[in-house]
Amino acid sequence: MTDQDVWHELRDYRKNHAILTIRAEDENALQRCNQVKAWLRLLPKDERLIVQKHIIEGLDWTRTSAEFDRIWGYENGRSERTMKRKQAVAIRRIREFMNNNIS
Repeated sequence: MTDQDVWHELRDYRKNHAILTIRAEDENALQRCNQVKAWLRLLPKDERLIVQKHIIEGLDWTRTSAEFDRIWGYENGRSERTMKRKQAVAIRRIREFMNNNIS
């Protein structure tokens, strides 16, 4: 699994969740949704928030930063560059987990 594969699975979570809502018996959508939920559990809170807001919900970096500030306070805010780095670390963490633990 590559970083791009992880990115695409995260980005497609909302689509798969919608498919599952319409067709509850869709095993592929169920498996993909459960996989993304498990991945999010691997991540520390700050990385999880960035991945959820930016990739899954599709917020731009300005809105993602605003959500980060809202939850952790402005004084604990992060620059866009820092959030991009944390997102890259999160994706790498997921990729490594998949490549090392799932055959």
